[in-house]
Amino acid sequence: MDLKELDYVDPSCHWYYQHKAKAILTAVRRHAVGINSIVDVGAGSGFFCQEALRLYPETTAFCVDPNYSAEQLGFRNGMQFVLAPPESAAGLYLMIDVLEHVADDRALVREYVRVAQDGAIFAVSVPAFMSLWSPHDVFLEHYRRYTLRELVSTLESSGLEVLEARYLFGLIYLPAWILRRIRRDGRPRSDLRPSRSLTNAVLTRILALELHLPRNTVMGTSAFVIARNRK
Repeated sequence: MDLKELDYVDPSCHWYYQHKAKAILTAVRRHAVGINSIVDVGAGSGFFCQEALRLYPETTAFCVDPNYSAEQLGFRNGMQFVLAPPESAAGLYLMIDVLEHVADDRALVREYVRVAQDGAIFAVSVPAFMSLWSPHDVFLEHYRRYTLRELVSTLESSGLEVLEARYLFGLIYLPAWILRRIRRDGRPRSDLRPSRSLTNAVLTRILALELHLPRNTVMGTSAFVIARNRK
């Protein structure tokens, strides 16, 4: 979770983060077996790493983010918060909404592929479609948004074998597109805000349907890939 959004939403109960975590970790469970170490790249608050620890509670976990302050570093909640990646190889790498923040996304992926365990699993999500570009992206300092094909190409050219690819939040793509077109000339700000309990419950139920529908490769607000290190 981006540190900039901590002041706006609580990921432990917000529909957006709860659905994303469930979708991603459901996919991780299908492919990641015998995990002994997790590295969350650009981890921010460490929310997704902490959720992954529910699947692999005996696992060593590192949250890596060069933007951590001195006060944010150290061990807490079963995770080690660090500025740079550990030297030891891991079996699961989380790159949740991080590639869009770096100028050279392939270089970042290759940096971690080079040191990953043979067969390590990479769970990667990014914001989807430049048509959804808005002041939200400016606020979060994004370089780009991706199509699913672009994300797959980025990962494959970086040495990974793609196992699963899909869009997330497809059921709310159209209203999101409309809202962002309306707000496209506004000041930079996050689109995420605390939701009323009824709104949160309704969106949670709607998005839960996605987990039971055929894999969506058409549209969504996020693109998501599970890949494996094939070195």
